[in-house]
Amino acid sequence: MIFIGTERIIKDILEEHIETLQFLWEIRCTKLRSPEMSVGAFADLEERISAHTDALVLAGSDAIPLLTQALDKNEEFLSLVAGHCLLCLEDSQAANFVLEELTAASGSRLVELAEALSFGPINSLASDLQNIVESYPLPVAAAAAQALAFHGNTVAVKKRMVDLLNSDQAEVRKSAWKIAAIPGCLPDTTPDQVSVSFKTYELGLQDLDPEVRNQALETAAWNRQPWLLDYCRNAAKNPLPECLAIIQILACLGKPSDLGLLLTAGKTPTLGLSRFKVLASFGHPDVVALLLEGIQDQDPSIAVAAALAFTKITGTDINSGKRTKLPSRDGIVQDDFEEEFIEELELPDPQAANAFWKSKMQIFSKSSRWCYGFDVSNGTTTQILKQIDLESCYEACLRQKFDGTWQGNIRDFAAFPQKLG
Repeated sequence: MIFIGTERIIKDILEEHIETLQFLWEIRCTKLRSPEMSVGAFADLEERISAHTDALVLAGSDAIPLLTQALDKNEEFLSLVAGHCLLCLEDSQAANFVLEELTAASGSRLVELAEALSFGPINSLASDLQNIVESYPLPVAAAAAQALAFHGNTVAVKKRMVDLLNSDQAEVRKSAWKIAAIPGCLPDTTPDQVSVSFKTYELGLQDLDPEVRNQALETAAWNRQPWLLDYCRNAAKNPLPECLAIIQILACLGKPSDLGLLLTAGKTPTLGLSRFKVLASFGHPDVVALLLEGIQDQDPSIAVAAALAFTKITGTDINSGKRTKLPSRDGIVQDDFEEEFIEELELPDPQAANAFWKSKMQIFSKSSRWCYGFDVSNGTTTQILKQIDLESCYEACLRQKFDGTWQGNIRDFAAFPQKLG
C-alpha cells in the first residue's frame, strides 16, 4: 500500500484511528439502551465507527502489528476495537490472533472479544468456535456461543446451553440467558420459541443473582412467553423494590387494563425515582396527572424525574432554564471544593407542563400509549423509531416482538450496525 509521508506519520495516523475507535465503541456499548441518545445520533455514531474501521482495513498488513499490540493491552474497550478490526481485515492469520486471545481471556476482555466476534465476519473461524463451545471451560464457551448465535449458527450452541444455564458462575448464567433470547438457542424449542413452558425459565427467574433474574425475564419477553404478563401482574400487586424489573417489563408490554397496577407502582415511594420510568414506559395518558404532581414536588430529583417521564410521553420540553444542585441525602455539609462537583439539575416549569396538558389532553386521551408525542398504541414505524431515544426504541422493539408484529429479534437491535428496518 502506498502512503504519502514518513513511516512514523503513517503509524501515528493508524494509532489515532485505534484511539478514536476506543472512545467511539465505549459510547456505543454504554449508550445502546440509553434515554440520553436518539436513534438518529446512534446511527451517526455507527457511521463514524465504520469510517475509522475502514481506514484501518485499508491499511491492510500495516495495521496488523498495531492491532495485535492493542489486543494484548488491558485497556477498556481496546480488545473490542482490535478484535473487530482484525476480523474485518478478513485475513485468516489476523482472525486467528482474535481466536487465540479469546481462549486465553477472562473477565471484561472475554466479554469484549465475544462482542468483536459477534459483530465481525467469522466465516474462517466457525468450526473452531464450534469446538470451543463444545469442549472449552464454560466462560470461554459462552463467549464463543454468543458469537455463533449472533451469526445464526445455533446447532453447537444448543448442545451446551444446559451446561451454561446451570453454571456455578453468575456471569456465565447471565450470558447464557442473553444468548437464549436469540432464536434457536434454547433446547427443545420451535424456531419462534413461543412454545417453551414456564418451567424452562423458572431456573433463571429464581436465580440468586438479580442480574441473571433480570436477563431471564427479558429473554422470556423476547421469546414471547404466554405466561409472562400474568407473572408480571402478580408481582405488581405488591410493588416491592426487588420486583422493579418485573414491573418495568409489565409497563413495557402491558395492556390498558394494567393501568391500575402501574398507577399503584407510580405512587409507591419505595420504588424510588424509577417509579416515574415505569409510568413513562407505560405511556398511558391517565398517568400524566401523577407526573404533573411529581413535577411540582419540592425535591428537585423527583421533579426532574417526573418531568423526564412527561417529556417521554408527550414529546414536550418543559425545562424552566433554572438549575439547582442536588441536596445532600445524608445531611453532610459539603465544603467549597466538594460543592463544585455536586450534580446540577435543570428544573422543570410546572406551569408550562400544566398549560400544555390542559390544551392537549383531549388529543392524548384518544389512544392508550404514547411516546414522544407519537401514538404507538398500535406499534411504531421506522420513521417513529428514528425520532425517539434508544431506551424507548428498545422498548418498542421488545413490545412489537412480544405482540408478534415485528419479525426481528434482539440480535437486530444489538447488531453492528443496528438493523431496525
